[in-house]
Amino acid sequence: MKRHDARTDANQPEIVEVLRGIGAKVWYIWRPLDLLVAFRGVFYILEVKTEDEKPSSKQRKTITEMESCGCPVHVVHNVGEALHAIGAIEG
Repeated sequence: MKRHDARTDANQPEIVEVLRGIGAKVWYIWRPLDLLVAFRGVFYILEVKTEDEKPSSKQRKTITEMESCGCPVHVVHNVGEALHAIGAIEG
């Protein structure tokens, strides 16, 4: 199946490496969003963007749908935001 919108942001490999380095399990899911992360008994959904990038309209719709049923989605731009999103660091 050909995917035109399946593009990995340049910062995603570093984020995945750091998350795995602290013991998180990380799966690339790409659809509907980028990553499924398991950490300390909780699953997290992360959408990775570069610093100046925002979710597309399709992604915003998916995020809204997921959050409306109680599944929060974290849009992260860097390692710090990803660690904060999964509760590995505060602040």
